[in-house]
Amino acid sequence: SHPDSMLTAIHSLLKPNGLLFLSTLNQTTKSHLVAIIGAEYVMRYLPIGTHDWNQFRSPLAVQTILNRNDFEQIDVTGMVLNAPPLFGQWDWRLDSSDIDINWIGTFQPKKVQEPS
Repeated sequence: SHPDSMLTAIHSLLKPNGLLFLSTLNQTTKSHLVAIIGAEYVMRYLPIGTHDWNQFRSPLAVQTILNRNDFEQIDVTGMVLNAPPLFGQWDWRLDSSDIDINWIGTFQPKKVQEPS
């Protein structure tokens, strides 16, 4: 609920050249259908109300918050299910071209420019 204060704390705790990995659900219609309607209401994998679509964040929204807190983006990749987990078998793959539902990003503190 307080991303700026959380990122300030993370920034202060990272070692030099340390990396921050963030993963969340994208705020898209597709993520609403799959994560909320599909996972909670249809498949009943999660209790109804587990997800709040208003708390989902797009990579751009997260990057905006991270820029304010002196982080730069290294990479963003989607986490995609290969097939519906019909029998509790979750089969994920990374796909840089599909960030519509789940995504994971790699970030690092911005480098301080040395005076010339």
